[in-house]
Amino acid sequence: PTSSPTGSPTTSPTSSPTSSPTGSPTASPTTASPTEKQHPTHSPTTPTTESPTTSPTASPTVSPTASPTTSPTASPTVSPTASPTTSPTTPPTSSPTTSPTGDCPYDPIVTEVTVGASDPFDGPVEIQYIDREEGTVTFTVTQTWNSSAPVCAISTDYVDVDEGDVCDRQDNVEFGTFKTYTAICVDGVSTITVYAYDGIFDTSAAVPEICRIPDDGLANTEKRVYTLPCVMPNTERCPYPPKYVCEDLTDSVFVSNTFDDSAEAESWLNGESAVVGSASVLSAPVGEGVAKVFAIPEGTQVAMVDIQLIQAVPVETTYISVRSLLIEITDGEFSGYAGEDPSGVFVSVSDVTSTDSLAVRDVSLAVPSSFFEDGFLNIGFLAEGETGIDEFSITMYCSSPTGSPTTSPTTSPTSSPTASPTSSPVTTPTTSNPTLSPTVSPTTSPTASPTGSPTTSPTGSPTAS
Repeated sequence: PTSSPTGSPTTSPTSSPTSSPTGSPTASPTTASPTEKQHPTHSPTTPTTESPTTSPTASPTVSPTASPTTSPTASPTVSPTASPTTSPTTPPTSSPTTSPTGDCPYDPIVTEVTVGASDPFDGPVEIQYIDREEGTVTFTVTQTWNSSAPVCAISTDYVDVDEGDVCDRQDNVEFGTFKTYTAICVDGVSTITVYAYDGIFDTSAAVPEICRIPDDGLANTEKRVYTLPCVMPNTERCPYPPKYVCEDLTDSVFVSNTFDDSAEAESWLNGESAVVGSASVLSAPVGEGVAKVFAIPEGTQVAMVDIQLIQAVPVETTYISVRSLLIEITDGEFSGYAGEDPSGVFVSVSDVTSTDSLAVRDVSLAVPSSFFEDGFLNIGFLAEGETGIDEFSITMYCSSPTGSPTTSPTTSPTSSPTASPTSSPVTTPTTSNPTLSPTVSPTTSPTASPTGSPTTSPTGSPTAS
């Protein structure tokens, strides 16, 4: 019997007494057994699923699922899960990202700088090549502090491939002049330290004994510590610098700049774009220099550097540097070896045009391989007057052209042009066969065989046959 009368007759008896009358008869018993709760729930309960759902839920579940879902949720949950998930919630991207994040892996990382250090025109350390197979990194240290005078000394402390811990010191380093080093990588990086000493520095730095620069203690010295990455992944954004081979070049003109684009001028150390006359040129503040390092293909015997200068009249002295060699370009034409060294750079200066206000001059430098044995060539430029470089190019020759005119004709054509034009025409014929048409004057000696047709005038002497 029920504890109280029902509101209306039931169609069948209940399996057990109810705690209160039902509002109307039920179609069947509510549960197979009495509920554990003594009171009905305030709202319908939502049962948990017996297995994972086949697709994400539209909104977060109020309690964790019995097992991981078969696919990620459509959006992040608004609150943390009640227990750790068995796999990451964020799925991988369907395709690689278009570019890596962060800085280019070829940028040296500055980890320490002397407090109060000066601000150079550009970073003195530049990575040139990473050899992952050998576990080494090749870099250059360039004098970028003073564009109008040399720096007294620069020391570079690093771990050399052959000698281990070394500290190389360079004295009286001109602006833009550099030195190339190859260091060993440890755990994917190479750490180097650069010490610069000069009167322009008002800072002091502790310098190890092997790097000790001046004799007057540690004053006037700057210290910079760099970490060079060695095993960064090769990417389209920062590809590994290729090692070119001279014989593989499809175009012997390896570098060509007209400086119509200001970016070409600004790619030079301390370089700026300017206008001289109506031409866009590479220039620098008067009395200051510009410089740039070029990677030279392996196997190159001679690098021909061609420069077109535009100079205000009267022409002031201009200096062009090739590594540590300083070449003085004065008014007038010139042809010969710089410093009268026959194993050095052959220089040719010629006047192109000249007006009352401007002079256009061509300068050609035949630079032998002894100037870029490490694979790099540094070219610098400094002008005392209003001067700019209008055109600049470097042409690679895999075999050496002659440095000056030959004294007699060659027996066969040369594989490459001479470094400068011959001073006069050749004095004897270069052909070994009869000419296709009569010569304009008698030959100086009998021909080796009869001519193909009669001559228009008698020969100067009897023929041999």
